[in-house]
Amino acid sequence: MTEADDRVRQARAWLARGAFGLLAGILTSTLASPDLGSWITVAALVVTVVSLHRFGRLGPE
Repeated sequence: MTEADDRVRQARAWLARGAFGLLAGILTSTLASPDLGSWITVAALVVTVVSLHRFGRLGPE
């Protein structure tokens, strides 16, 4: 495994974490506490945007 493959794997993992966090935040807002859910959603959105940026900066394979 090359260093580039490792970076792509890490970027994809962070994208998955951000997507899961968005889902968890929306569900928390809907089912439990809107205040807590909004913070979770915003934090997950930041993670998703940063990971998309990092994934895009890796360039073409």
